[in-house]
Amino acid sequence: MSSPLIFTSGDYDDLLDKVNVTIPDNYTSIGDNAFSGATSLSSITFGVNSLLNSIGQYAFNGATSLTFITIPASVTSIGFRVFYGSGLENIFAPPTVISAQNWTINSSNADVGGANNVFVYNSEYTTAWTITDILSVNSVNSVNIVGTFNKYDSNSNFGPEYNILSVYIGTNVTSIGDNAFQYAIGLNNVTIPNTVTSIGDDALNGAEGLTIINIPNSVTTIGDRAFYGATSLTSITIPASVTSSVTGAFSGAASLTLVDVDVDNTEYASLDGVLFDKQQLLLIKYPEDKSDTSYTIPNTVTSIGDDAFSGVKFLTSIDIPDGVSIIGDGAFRSAGSLTSITIPDGVAAIGVGVFANTPNLTTVTIPNSVTSIGDDAFSYAISLTSITIPDLVASIGDRAFQNTSSLISINIPSSVTSIGVGAFTGAESLTSVDVDGDNTEYTSVDGVLFDKQLLLLIKYPEGKPDTSYTIPNTVTSIGSRAFYGATSLTSITIPNSVITIGDNAFQNTSFTSITIPNSVITIGEDAFRGVALTSINIPNSVTSIGEGAFYQAENLTTVTFEKNSQLTALADVTFYYATSLTSITIPRSVTSLGEYLFYNTESLTTVTIEIGSLLTDIDSYIFSNSGVTTVYAPQNVISGQEWTIDGSDNTIGDKGDILVKLLLPPPPFVPPQPIPRMDAGMRIRMLRMNATNLGKVNKSRGNEETGTVIHNNINSRLQMVRNRGNTVPKKVTNRPTCN
Repeated sequence: MSSPLIFTSGDYDDLLDKVNVTIPDNYTSIGDNAFSGATSLSSITFGVNSLLNSIGQYAFNGATSLTFITIPASVTSIGFRVFYGSGLENIFAPPTVISAQNWTINSSNADVGGANNVFVYNSEYTTAWTITDILSVNSVNSVNIVGTFNKYDSNSNFGPEYNILSVYIGTNVTSIGDNAFQYAIGLNNVTIPNTVTSIGDDALNGAEGLTIINIPNSVTTIGDRAFYGATSLTSITIPASVTSSVTGAFSGAASLTLVDVDVDNTEYASLDGVLFDKQQLLLIKYPEDKSDTSYTIPNTVTSIGDDAFSGVKFLTSIDIPDGVSIIGDGAFRSAGSLTSITIPDGVAAIGVGVFANTPNLTTVTIPNSVTSIGDDAFSYAISLTSITIPDLVASIGDRAFQNTSSLISINIPSSVTSIGVGAFTGAESLTSVDVDGDNTEYTSVDGVLFDKQLLLLIKYPEGKPDTSYTIPNTVTSIGSRAFYGATSLTSITIPNSVITIGDNAFQNTSFTSITIPNSVITIGEDAFRGVALTSINIPNSVTSIGEGAFYQAENLTTVTFEKNSQLTALADVTFYYATSLTSITIPRSVTSLGEYLFYNTESLTTVTIEIGSLLTDIDSYIFSNSGVTTVYAPQNVISGQEWTIDGSDNTIGDKGDILVKLLLPPPPFVPPQPIPRMDAGMRIRMLRMNATNLGKVNKSRGNEETGTVIHNNINSRLQMVRNRGNTVPKKVTNRPTCN
């Protein structure tokens, strides 16, 4: 019979890591003073099958950095002043130990082995603990878990704010739930007992500090993205017990050099550290940090799985055998060194994101067997200068060639019947999109892509050098992202046939002015986002403006809504970061103002709401970080919002200290009264009266000569009236006298 193993102070002295200590399962005792004066010790972990039965006196005396400990259920004896002078604040222990030591369960104790104010927890707690259950101070860095462990709220229980370094999972835990340790970036050790049968989706997603993990032979299921972003994990072994799909489980494990599989596993196999199904028909995962620069896929393989080569750092070339007929979504995504690849004949589809974010990829050979190119298929393949789309391709997905910034031209074959939204957005060098003349759905005019009937303008090439462009007058819709990034254009003419301006239609363009015709009814989301416009007039035909329509239009100073506007709402973030906007008048037809409507419009000081406004709904934060100080509004809006007229302490949205002024309607219009027309007799009487009055004045001043002049002037003017055909006396016989 072997003698019991006792962990002594000498054993501690021999350890290289004196901060985080694990006591092996076969030790039965921690000796007296074993960690006495161990000021660097911050965590101590006991194995799942620990045989420890006693902890000696003063064992942790003076271990000032030790704030937390879990005592194994096997312990029956704890020595005198075991924690005296330590930093202990929290302790987990089985009920037998708690009872023997006369500690009070689930509360703070005055004396726990010589340490004061220690909170004691029952380590056989029947449900899982959340992090807030076990933390009284943030210095806790080791956690014991029992019960069914799962995610408890929208954030991970072990997020980065808690700095958890190690986790010991008790033997009555059967499942590690979805997101259980997500973003536990400091976590470097997780002890999983052989009672656990499943590891959930994203369970250790983002556990950046995890360098090694032992998956017990009890686990049958490893969830999707279970180890995604575990960037320090270098190797992993899949036990014989795992039978569920592990596709995607190890994507984003950027330091992984080896995926090993127990030879007794009936579902999976490993060949040179690469993960396959048992029959090697499916290549599941090539380790991302494997140092080889080239790789030849075995001839047995018929399918390359989703994300199979995603994130591989060193591969510059991959040889795909002719037998491969399926390439999964994201198969070569973010393969940072890959420069060229040939897809074998027989592959029918290039899936979602297959070559996305491959910055050094310059050449891709697509076989004639391919009939579809998926969403984001070549997105951000920034070195790709040309590509030939085979004649059988029927569909090109959303954003398929987004941000292929070196692509100069592209030809759409006659077979294509569907082109997704934003297929060529961000292709900043693209000068033309050409379409085969036999294509029944699409056409190209001067390198600009339209539908066949020229009703929809789909894409104006971003690298086209022209400075002005006139949209054909057949066009009724400007498509989503149609002019996105067309920075050479300084002017554009929109015909009055256009009804709809699509989402992001003019985003990131350089023209400073544009005229929207009064045929336009709808302006889409982000339609003028980031434009260089300084002013814009919204015609009264517009009934809808989408969210963020003028988002980050930083040069925009003036927005004018045409009289009798039919606009019903100003949506969320419409003028977000329109930092030069100084004032605005909201049309009376608008009933609601969306969230963050004028966020960070720092130059905006005055907002006017038109008389007769139908406005009832003002959302939160509409003036956040804006310069708004004054709002002019009619009485009905002021009353409905319970604002104080002429008060400067109004809060609108979340912005306070706003002065509200009553906007009064203008006084009613009174037309001028017509002046009655005088006949000849009335005019003569007026002349004589004026002459009489002037004569009196001059006589009083002793000026008889002036009176004579007046007499002569009257006769002259009477003659003028006579000459116009009016009947008047022929002569004034008596000169007016002043009585």
